[in-house]
Amino acid sequence: MNKRLFTFLIISSASLFVTLVLIFVLYNIGIITYGKTSLSSSSEVSATEKPSSNEESPVNTEPADQSEVNEDISSASPVPSTENPSQSPDDEEEPVLPEVTADPDMDSDTWDYKEGGDYNMLYTDKEDAPDVMPYYIKVNKQMNTVTIYEAGKKGKYKKAVKAMVCSAGRDTPLGVFKTSNKYYWKAMIHDVWAQYATRITGKILFHSVPYDTHEKDTLVTSYYNQLGGIASAGCIRLSVEDAKWLIENCPAGTTVEIYNSSDPGPLGKPTPIRIPANCRWDPTDPDNRNPWKSDKTAIIGVKDKTVERGTRINVYDGIMAFDKHAGNMTSNGLKASKTPDTSKPGKYEVTYSFKPSKGKKIKEKAVFTVVDTQAPKISGLPSTYYVKDASKITEKYILNKISVTDNGYSLSKKEHVSVAMSGKKVVITARDDYNHNTTFKCEIVEDNKKPEITLKKGLKTEYPISFKLNENTARKRIKSVSDNVKKLSSKDVDIKIKPSGWGLKITYSASDDAGNQESISEIVKYETASIQIKNNNLIVSDIDDTDALEDNIKVISDSTGKRVNCKIKFKRKKLDGNAQYEQYTVTYSATYKSSAGSKTATASTVVSVPR
Repeated sequence: MNKRLFTFLIISSASLFVTLVLIFVLYNIGIITYGKTSLSSSSEVSATEKPSSNEESPVNTEPADQSEVNEDISSASPVPSTENPSQSPDDEEEPVLPEVTADPDMDSDTWDYKEGGDYNMLYTDKEDAPDVMPYYIKVNKQMNTVTIYEAGKKGKYKKAVKAMVCSAGRDTPLGVFKTSNKYYWKAMIHDVWAQYATRITGKILFHSVPYDTHEKDTLVTSYYNQLGGIASAGCIRLSVEDAKWLIENCPAGTTVEIYNSSDPGPLGKPTPIRIPANCRWDPTDPDNRNPWKSDKTAIIGVKDKTVERGTRINVYDGIMAFDKHAGNMTSNGLKASKTPDTSKPGKYEVTYSFKPSKGKKIKEKAVFTVVDTQAPKISGLPSTYYVKDASKITEKYILNKISVTDNGYSLSKKEHVSVAMSGKKVVITARDDYNHNTTFKCEIVEDNKKPEITLKKGLKTEYPISFKLNENTARKRIKSVSDNVKKLSSKDVDIKIKPSGWGLKITYSASDDAGNQESISEIVKYETASIQIKNNNLIVSDIDDTDALEDNIKVISDSTGKRVNCKIKFKRKKLDGNAQYEQYTVTYSATYKSSAGSKTATASTVVSVPR
């Protein structure tokens, strides 16, 4: 029994020793970690240093090929901030996204989609999984600055090698995180898109400034000019150049520390580029198609152009100067030597010049070629022309009726237009000075008969004063409209309504294409009203008691006997009276209104007041 116990103790001790050794090995190679660390007050961190246990590290462990669906920025658990920026709706992810393409069809030179490619794509370039990550990323939320630290020989991140200007947001979380998924393009909420996105944690990413679509020439310029200040809804916005550098140089699993400090970092805060409203490309985008790309002071957008004669041009359209020393794009100080005369075909050389804040004046040249490729335009006549008297249609009549232009310039009819007539057929030919011809054919149709308008029978001709007669109600009184050539309907009738006495005159007019016009009229009347006195021997205690006086009458329609809305006034005239009563003649006037105007009814009675 003692021998068995001894053997058991030996085996248990050996197992415990092996377990402790295994834990020690796994701890040192980083598989087992404990707690986390913060670099907000130090520019040095060890590549193998274990985080302390006093703060939780929300590390994203999402697989690199996972599709992004049903995302919500609120799930990122942001740390409350005392900042109160004006936040622009921009860039958190769309709840419903397209499917991810595992092997995106990309143009390796421009990193843009080839035609037919998908839009919400994971970054699929193969990455090494080094024991020591090459870089450590620190984001100073308060100063909107990103500083990159390079790993040294001993695994310490002492050396700051790159600084980037960024835009964080009020809801950007503070803490230490690990990057995961990467994207060429990423669909975001508020119907915007972003290039070169790297997931930091949850729904928080590094990415470019938002675009209106997944096309590189739809940059939201106003957002770009916010770089360097709090502007996002939580993500870290960067220039394309910087976002692309992160996606290419920092493998998934790179540590990102987000902190607040008034010190931007050892490399300072880069000056953000400011761009004009017409710049819809990120000027740092390395795409060869980027018309605003420049790494030195330059005049951008200068190129030869071909324009049609008569086109109004602004020689500064699409032209900007990039001042490298000032760090901005500007049109101030940009000059053009001339504006081409687009009324005359030919070649015009324009020289652009710009004096930067430092250095010599620079110049660029462009040739504007003005061409005329369009034929003249003939207007003023329809292809079928209706007239009352075809005998009056002559060549002179046709020439007076038409106008002829070429690229917006009027042509002399005497020199450039000819008219050929054969019976009811007319052929008009116009020629410009650049061997372009236009032919227009017209047929003359004689029509000397007026249209006919018929109203419905048995229509009501007297209305209550409250009735509002308008064009729509009048149009319903039309039974039919006809013409011997043109098909007409009640909608083709012009209606005019004017007061006429205590009523309205309605005039209906219709015309055909030859100018024949028919007009008919009718009168509709409004009801009249009268004042009825209830008591011709009214006695009141006070002659100024208007309520008592008004209660003694009613104003009614002469047609229906119904009460009529009106405004009542009184006039009082004192009579001689007698020993028992003072007597007054009270004259009532009742004014009522209709669409025809206003009308007043009057009535008088004697009212007595006890002495």
